[in-house]
Amino acid sequence: MAKRSDKRERLINAAKELFYKQGFSNTTIADIAKLADVPLGNVYYYFKTKDEICEAVINERNIEINNVITEFNLLNTVKERLLAIVDFYCVRAEEVSQYGNIFSSLVQELSRQQNPLAVKAREILTALTNWLTAQFKEFYSENDAQVNAMKFLSTLQGMQVLTLSFQDPSITAKQAELLKSEIQKFAVTTVA
Repeated sequence: MAKRSDKRERLINAAKELFYKQGFSNTTIADIAKLADVPLGNVYYYFKTKDEICEAVINERNIEINNVITEFNLLNTVKERLLAIVDFYCVRAEEVSQYGNIFSSLVQELSRQQNPLAVKAREILTALTNWLTAQFKEFYSENDAQVNAMKFLSTLQGMQVLTLSFQDPSITAKQAELLKSEIQKFAVTTVA
């Protein structure tokens, strides 16, 4: 059973990497099998279609974003948590300049294709949006917290899109400094 599980995990990890680096549409099941070092015929023992593999990747990304959120929640203040999420993206700026945002790239691609998996993939960003809303609830009403969470997420996503579009990691660094400055001001003005 461990061997079966190992092959399945290798296939999911290979798909995760390939979907991120070259996109869902540009990845074939043969590509996934090759990277996972699993014979092509064996792939169908674990997954009948590329969409099934994609669903497994989406599930993994959901686990990853929830693990990240759990780590952020260990920090004491909203200010520390918001700064941590900015740093999370800063550390990945070089990678983002080549492949885009690790959590939203697949969501965006599936949405553009109107793939039914897009709805499931949106859960990744929904988890992040809900978490941000909970952070802003410390300072705002429910509605205003949602508005500020979306504004914050839009800023994060925007800097990621521009970093990829211009293939320039310094865009993330520069925009992150501006965002951190806003967080510092926000923390001061909302507490007063």
